[in-house]
Amino acid sequence: MLFLWVAVAGIAGSDGGSGDSKSALLQTPPPPVIYAPPPPPSPPPPPLRGKAAMPTPQSNPGGWVTTNDYPSSALRNEEEGVARFRLTITPVGEVSACFITQSSGSAALDETSCRLVRERARFFPAKNEKGKAVEGTYSNSIRWMIPQSVPQPKVGSMTMSFIVEKDGRQSDCRVIRTEAGMVGQLPLGPMPCSNRLIDPPFTDAKGEPVRKRVVQTMTRSLEDMID
Repeated sequence: MLFLWVAVAGIAGSDGGSGDSKSALLQTPPPPVIYAPPPPPSPPPPPLRGKAAMPTPQSNPGGWVTTNDYPSSALRNEEEGVARFRLTITPVGEVSACFITQSSGSAALDETSCRLVRERARFFPAKNEKGKAVEGTYSNSIRWMIPQSVPQPKVGSMTMSFIVEKDGRQSDCRVIRTEAGMVGQLPLGPMPCSNRLIDPPFTDAKGEPVRKRVVQTMTRSLEDMID
């Protein structure tokens, strides 16, 4: 305020003006009012989308090929190996193409792998982010191993025993007797115990845990079939 008063007094003294001139100097026009336009509305949030999904088998892939499917030429030549493949899956879940991405080393095994998978595999198709079924790909492998022969079953029996501990663990597992065709198939004496627990373990009349020895006999017999 002091600065404003001195400035006005100096001007009045210089031109000898009246109080009206002071009033004119003091009455400055108000600042203009600026009307800013309202901000534009915020854009709507993007629509929610789900996650895209890859094709998934409708059944266990381990059942697509079995040892019964082993090519006879590969058996004769004792060919084994792992055939890795990639499938093209249509929007309806069918296999439209099969490509061997890594050979098993045997043309017969590679060809059989793709042929059987195309015939037997069915899929839940891939889906895009909007949930629509689309074409997709699926990769897996088949390990071909020549089945090992086993001796002809014979009539006989085998008796085994093990102890069930108070906490359900198995201990002292052993073969205690073999008879007839079972002789020599497993040696008498200790053998590895199963890691599975007996649940619940054995208890006495008061409900207290007790140890028990379990003795079991497996008997094998042969029966004639009537065609």
